[in-house]
Amino acid sequence: MLERELDWLDAQLADGRRFLVGDNFSRADISVNGGVVRVVGKQARIGMT
Repeated sequence: MLERELDWLDAQLADGRRFLVGDNFSRADISVNGGVVRVVGKQARIGMT
């Protein structure tokens, strides 16, 4: 599931934009970043990376 979500994120940013919504850093970017960090960190702690 994580791989599918990261593929979606890559596709959203594939056109060269830096942010998910608009031209500025937004709550969407913060939310995605926080979620990815949380999941990847949890996997690293239990040896799933």
